[in-house]
Amino acid sequence: MQRKYLVVFLALVLIALSLSSCEKVITPDPIVGDNNIWHTPEAGTRYVYAGTSKDTVTYQGETGAQESRISKSIVVLDPDTAFQGVSNLMFISTLNGTNFVGISTNGDFVRNINNPADPLWYALPTGSKSTIYGPNVDTMIDNTYLTISRVAEYIGEDTLIIHGKTLNAVHVREIESYNQSSPSSSYDRQSWIDYWYVPELRYFGRMETYRQHNQDGYLWNERLEERLVLSTK
Repeated sequence: MQRKYLVVFLALVLIALSLSSCEKVITPDPIVGDNNIWHTPEAGTRYVYAGTSKDTVTYQGETGAQESRISKSIVVLDPDTAFQGVSNLMFISTLNGTNFVGISTNGDFVRNINNPADPLWYALPTGSKSTIYGPNVDTMIDNTYLTISRVAEYIGEDTLIIHGKTLNAVHVREIESYNQSSPSSSYDRQSWIDYWYVPELRYFGRMETYRQHNQDGYLWNERLEERLVLSTK
């Protein structure tokens, strides 16, 4: 009986995780013409992504799995605002708040999820094509020890086909190790994210995420595959 309740619990956790992170799947509007789909991003530009989410949860030897279709939309709020060596800075509105994203002076894609005045910018080597280390964190907060190790790598040039149009893309990869531990608890997360940056859209045409979580013996693996299906104004 206890085993049965545990399986039900894992299934409910997976469903809750899926529902909390996904919008209703969006079916792209029919293509009327290139002018309605492809243009320089400006305020009001909306990127729509569709893909799949696969979650696996393991606890005390019991494993539950959940797979679902997902979609999300990202809206450009205020493009072309230069700030601290960042040209073509755009504000991107997401479900989780506002990201400040753009291209640095050497062509690397950068983002900051808090405030453009924050010095902690995350960079992807879309222009420099050189390995980027950090930002890294090694600190104590109250009684919790926190470490973050990050590296971003250039993989190569690629192409994506979106709505029958072939677009040039830059393939980069981000690897992050996150760990926090206290006398009573511990949490570890390993992340691998592949990005295909499309210069013509000034954003990503495809993203693939794999994460492993371990919190006090509770194991959770997640895979996200997202592709751009529509860019509209």
